[in-house]
Parts: sequence; C-alpha cells; structure tokens
Amino acid sequence: METEKESLANGAGESEKNLPFRPRGLSTEGEASNNPGDSSSPQSPQSPKAVKARDSQKKDKNMEKQKDQKDKTASKKPASDPHAEVPLPDFIVKRNRLFDELKHKRDAEFLERDHPVINVVLDLGMDIQGRPRPAMSVAAKAWESTPGSFLRHVDRDISSDVVIARVDGRELWDLDRPLEYDCRVSYLPFTSAEGRNVFWHSSAHVLGEAAECQYQCLLSHGPPVEQGFFYDMALKDGYAMVSVLICDLH
Repeated sequence: METEKESLANGAGESEKNLPFRPRGLSTEGEASNNPGDSSSPQSPQSPKAVKARDSQKKDKNMEKQKDQKDKTASKKPASDPHAEVPLPDFIVKRNRLFDELKHKRDAEFLERDHPVINVVLDLGMDIQGRPRPAMSVAAKAWESTPGSFLRHVDRDISSDVVIARVDGRELWDLDRPLEYDCRVSYLPFTSAEGRNVFWHSSAHVLGEAAECQYQCLLSHGPPVEQGFFYDMALKDGYAMVSVLICDLH
C-alpha cells in the first residue's frame, strides 16, 4: 500500500510534467511578482526566443562596454610601452585625407582625358657582357600606359632590379605614373648609384611617417646618403629613444 509521503511525491512529479515550459525566473500569467515591493500587474510569459534575444542584447552591451574600457586603457599606456596602441596624430589623419582627395581628383582627370596611341621605345641598357641591348618598341596609350606596365615584356634579370624609369634621358618617372607623349623609356636599377638614391629617398619617407605614427614625434630632415638613409626627429619632452622602441618600427 502506497504511503501518504509516496503519494504526495508522485502527485508532485505528475503536476510538474503537466506544466507548460516556462523559462526560469519568469512568472506565468496570474502569478504575482516575486519582488515584494513590486505593485505592478503580473507579467505575461515570454517565449524562449524572446528570452534568447534579450540575453543576446545584454551580451552585446557587455562586449561594447569591455571594448570601450579596453580602448580607454590602451590610450592611457605610456609611449614607452612597446605594446602600446598609439592612435595616429591628428595632423597625419588630415594629411592622409588630403592625399587621398588629391589622388582621387587626379585619377578622375586621367580617366576624362583622351587616350591616343603613342610610340614608346624601351632602352634596356647593357647586358652582362657590357654590350647594348636592342631597343624595343611597345604599343602604348597616353595617360594610361606606365613604364612599369612594360616590364612584363622584359627579362626578369632586368625587371627584378628596376627602381624607377627615366623618360627621354632627362626626367625621372615613377613606374606607376602614366606616360603622356611619344618618348624613349629607360630603367634605373638598384645596383646603380642613382637608382639606390631614389630607393633610399623613398625609404626615408617611409621611416619618417613610421616614426611619426609610433612616437608622435616632429620630423626635421632625412635625406638619403651614400650608406643608406636616416631621419632626424624631435621627441616629446621627457621621452628618450631606446633600443626596444626602435624594434617597434621593424
């Protein structure tokens, strides 16, 4: 014979099985709030989907809060910290924006111009035996074809060492700058003194902007020299250059 305690236990189990699904912490319709100070009307039950959406919103808010806190912490790191996340100085942001605007404007002007066919002759210099290589005529269009685009027609032992072009034996010409008229194009390799000077000049500019971004310094001057390139800079008061900071530029 079933005891009274067993009967009550079985009844409780059956009643729980018959109850509809209810997320924990939510009251069903008609039940009073568990908060004794809450005098509002009873809440309607929320579906699991609604609860999941609510939890997702809370999670997103917590993540945003943590990110904001991380950004604030990073911005407070001293410049001497090699792992500090240093934001770009305002003048660099403005300078980059101006450069992008001018380049976009110039690219648009190139597209609006006529692109007539022009005659371009490639002067490939001397071979390894010191003999002049034969000149090469290539098809080209003004305001479209660039000296760099012709390198696919040139042997790799030449093209892999090219730094900059020269037009008609006079003007240095960037490899990605469109040609404008009939001309003769030659190439300067890194192995030449003039080619190295151009390469190191550009490298000095890269070094200077890297230093501005990393150290928020003020640049003085940094021309190429026979041994390479350099840049003089002024650091903020109280800061000094140490080897660990130089490694950050690599």
